[in-house]
Amino acid sequence: MTTFKQLSRRIRQLFTRGLIHIVDTQTLLQTMQVELLSDEILDGVEHLENYGFTSCPKPGAEVVAASVGGHRSHTVIISAFDRRFRLKGLAEGEVAIYTDEGDKIHLKRNGSIDISASGRVDVIAPEVVVLASTSVTLTAPIVNISGDASIGGDLSVSGAVGAAAAGIGGIDFATHTHGGVTNGTGNTGIAQ
Repeated sequence: MTTFKQLSRRIRQLFTRGLIHIVDTQTLLQTMQVELLSDEILDGVEHLENYGFTSCPKPGAEVVAASVGGHRSHTVIISAFDRRFRLKGLAEGEVAIYTDEGDKIHLKRNGSIDISASGRVDVIAPEVVVLASTSVTLTAPIVNISGDASIGGDLSVSGAVGAAAAGIGGIDFATHTHGGVTNGTGNTGIAQ
């Protein structure tokens, strides 16, 4: 027979906050070693993550644990969070994914998405399609294309075009002419 004292203890233990010590991401359901109360260490506590989302919290992150029926032997983590790295200043309705290193995907209120990474960003797929109704801008010191390029419209070049790999020097379209051909100024060009 359960006494009032035992029942009271079980109710108090239904939900507890704690700290993460170790995370095991190799199990089918992520497990953690957590400290729930002072010196109360539980090993192999299952972390219930939402479908399609997973993370590996750093040691020292916080948890909310639920002990089913008030029994510590059946404790699960229902939330893991880390106030040390949470993004601040989001507008109402905005959503973000982030890491402790400052990388983030931020879905903003104005319909834009901000992707920030301190390292490389890889997109790996058999086919990648970018549809933009106004323009696409690439700003980088160098843009490398390893395969063929097909352009379905006009090509505008403001600098020289070169084929150094084929042993041909660069061509400056502003001054390049061919012998016997009249250029846009009415002058006959000289072969180069």
